[in-house]
Amino acid sequence: MDEKKFFYEENKDCYGIFRQPEKVFNSDVLLVFIHGGFWREKVTTDYLSPLVEQVTNQGFYTWQFEYKRVTPQYSASEILESVSKALQCGEEIALHRELGIKKMILIGHSVGAQLAVYLTKEPPISKMKISKLILLAGVLDFQVMESVHQSKEQMKNIQENPIQDFLRDEYEMLFSKLSPINQLPLAVPQILIHGNMDIEVPFGLSQHYYERAKALGEEIQLIEGSGGEHYWMVDIQTIHGKNVLSEIVNSTNDI
Repeated sequence: MDEKKFFYEENKDCYGIFRQPEKVFNSDVLLVFIHGGFWREKVTTDYLSPLVEQVTNQGFYTWQFEYKRVTPQYSASEILESVSKALQCGEEIALHRELGIKKMILIGHSVGAQLAVYLTKEPPISKMKISKLILLAGVLDFQVMESVHQSKEQMKNIQENPIQDFLRDEYEMLFSKLSPINQLPLAVPQILIHGNMDIEVPFGLSQHYYERAKALGEEIQLIEGSGGEHYWMVDIQTIHGKNVLSEIVNSTNDI
């Protein structure tokens, strides 16, 4: 496996890792991985690396990127701009290498799923097509997610509202616009995978999103992970992570 790090801005958090397998199984597609962590600075893309490496070793080109996260100097709009530049950089690298890649599959975990929906609705790429989304334990409904955090605040007497922390001064302007359920329809096939024991991002968020998407005529599949917790979906040491790996590989068969 060939692996190289590229910076898309002069910033320690603005980089991506392009991986190329020794033997290519599908040369048409680039699999793009977007991490979660509620946009918080302390959570980096590193936790996705074992899964991304396994996918690459299955014969796929992969692009895994870091982006600006919530700090006093970065607004939500600047974070979104960073994510758009990251995807654009992945496209440019693939085109420059002349690998024959024509399509992307975006794979987002937690708020990475929210960012994948945003990138699909407002694509910054010009030559490649976003052909599918795989949304893992996704934050797909801001209203429901905020209600969950408000309940936690009341029960634990703590202040915890990552959506407000993310949007801050742009809350009124962006809350509804950026909630994935409000960005439907996407007219792109989607696979949702979510554990039914997830207490960080409850399964109901994916269920609600799925029902709305189906009602709008979207091509969408919901896979319920029995007993799966939030990070088990991307942990290849668990049966849930192994199942996700298989779903990602199989998802390339019909694009």
